[in-house]
Amino acid sequence: MTSLQGKIALVTGAASGIGRATAIALAQRGARVVLSDLDERKAQETIAMMVGEPPLFIRCDVSSEADVTQMFDQIRERFGQLDIACNIAGVGGRKGGPMFAPIAEAETADFDFILAVNVRGPWLCMREEMKMMTAQKSGAIVNLSSVLGKAGMAGSAPYAASKHAIIGLTKSVALEGADCGVRVNAVCPGAIATPLVDALVGEEGEARKGLTAAHPIGRLGTAEEVAQAIVWLCSDESTFVTGSELVIDGAYLAQ
Repeated sequence: MTSLQGKIALVTGAASGIGRATAIALAQRGARVVLSDLDERKAQETIAMMVGEPPLFIRCDVSSEADVTQMFDQIRERFGQLDIACNIAGVGGRKGGPMFAPIAEAETADFDFILAVNVRGPWLCMREEMKMMTAQKSGAIVNLSSVLGKAGMAGSAPYAASKHAIIGLTKSVALEGADCGVRVNAVCPGAIATPLVDALVGEEGEARKGLTAAHPIGRLGTAEEVAQAIVWLCSDESTFVTGSELVIDGAYLAQ
């Protein structure tokens, strides 16, 4: 696989799960990584797992315009460039709120929170990423969608809506970047063994067995498998790929 030596890469949601695995994989390929998350302690755990040049951590709430603006100001000041952006930060529900609820029983606060992080967040980040990348006439952006960006699930309307929105954002921004060397793609994972999924269905028991059985491959995916796909989309091995949504789901959507 080609080296990413000399590339500056941003990963939001880098404290755990797919974000952590992506940050580690980018560093292994030689990129200088900027990690962003709200959880500094877990982000430092990620940093301890990384190789290569020391990464930069920036605490950022991606749903906050002020936080996002400040983060990109720091990236400009420190590096003067941004070659790769992986918009991974996302939530399944509001802390203390239900993870699943029929729409007739849903709370507006849960809808607003999910959309703020999962849609407003990537939109704010992409706005700044595109400013930098179109100016330098190069760059690769990868957004985290889901199989629920291509299908529905009862009780998960806000989350599914947010992940459908990511695909629309990805395709639209890909068209804006197509003539100036900026590629924009999305990945659509199935159920991945991450802390978010563990919180939803537990680490064992009937709920987890049911989720596993929904994937014909017979297991959940790993964060590292998704990260490798993201890194490929960020590399020069995928230079004709833009405006796409790459499904990584163990045949979940093939049924």
